[in-house]
Amino acid sequence: VANGPVGFFYSPAVGEEPRQRLAIRLVSERYCPLVLLPDTETSTWAYSADGVYHLPEDAAEVLGETHPFRDDVAMDLVRLANHVDAGSLVLCGWDKAGDSIAFPQQHGAHAGPGTEETHAFVTAPAELPLATVKRGYARPIELRQAVLDYFAKDTHTQIRAGADSSDSRVPVRVMTYNVHACVGMDNRLSIERIARVIARSRADIVALQELDAPRQRSGGVDQAREIARQLEMIHHFHPAWSCEEEQFGDAILSRHPVKLVKAGPLAAPRRPNGEPRGVLWVEVTVDGQPLQVLNTHLAVTPKDRLRQLESLVGDDWLGLAMATGPLVLCGDFNLGPTSSQYRVLSKRLIDTQVVEGLSPAQPTWLSWRPVTRIDHIFTTADLEVLDTYVVSNQLAKHASDHLPLVADLVLPIVQNTNVSASRICMASDEREI
Repeated sequence: VANGPVGFFYSPAVGEEPRQRLAIRLVSERYCPLVLLPDTETSTWAYSADGVYHLPEDAAEVLGETHPFRDDVAMDLVRLANHVDAGSLVLCGWDKAGDSIAFPQQHGAHAGPGTEETHAFVTAPAELPLATVKRGYARPIELRQAVLDYFAKDTHTQIRAGADSSDSRVPVRVMTYNVHACVGMDNRLSIERIARVIARSRADIVALQELDAPRQRSGGVDQAREIARQLEMIHHFHPAWSCEEEQFGDAILSRHPVKLVKAGPLAAPRRPNGEPRGVLWVEVTVDGQPLQVLNTHLAVTPKDRLRQLESLVGDDWLGLAMATGPLVLCGDFNLGPTSSQYRVLSKRLIDTQVVEGLSPAQPTWLSWRPVTRIDHIFTTADLEVLDTYVVSNQLAKHASDHLPLVADLVLPIVQNTNVSASRICMASDEREI
């Protein structure tokens, strides 16, 4: 049975000595460059025109001194010869000194143990946990394990895998990301690139700022809708700025059921040409548990930002939302952690980047060389913060002028939930819905 450079010779009735004589004749008369005859479960005899060798210890003589994967390939040959379905002899058409041969149905010897046949490459995420790169290369089995480990490190994967009927933890991954109208640091507009950054994070809820919908400068595309379509997520968009049909604002995307609670403007800017800002509030239902999610983008100028912040923390927004249960406040606040305005929020909510026991806080702006953290995820105390990090791979560094911030949170299971946030808001002011 043969294909390509490998063949199996099956003859159960042939004893050890006849098989040895047959192997010697095959290589000495140049019928086949290399023949393997199994020895023990962890070794094999290797016959070639140059002599008889024992693998894996004679790997250099069989494969050559310069073979980059010599020891690994030698063990592969041992495993091949000892495979349960291998023949009495394993015929190998690969020749380290001359031209290799191939058996019928295939031209070339691309399944052989040579350097060209075993030297390949793989394109993988930079954060793939490949400890094997220390030796300069990775084996297919190691790539497989790295992929499994990559997904296993996902917080909600770990929690769900170990969950039972009594587990009271509901994991959710939240991202906040200023996408700069999907224009990257290379001045290239790419919605797909932004979607790829989000997809690789495996976030459940994504708060996006600076989205066009639709504007001539960005090709007339509703960016929030298109990103949500590519990610197969539900979305709500709120335009903080409108001019005829063109809009600019913020959005929330979710993999879980979501309903709009409230969307509206913050305090108007003092300057006539100042950019208006707003808030988008939705209720996301995660495994039956409601989570209030607010997304905003505050002004760059301190005076406008202070007025907007006062509006945000008032009873109409943060005060009302905090009264409904677990809450996440996301956005580009244009506030550094040393500012007095930042302390207004940090006194009421928990900054997920400064939770004790987690990694030190990381900057989010400017993406290619981040110097400060102005993007934040705040939560109420009833949410557990498992992890928080800034996505700083090469893709994210090019996709926008901000880096995404991600937080892994856990919701407590509440059996008797209060009246939903949307009903509270309707009772407060139906026009706000």
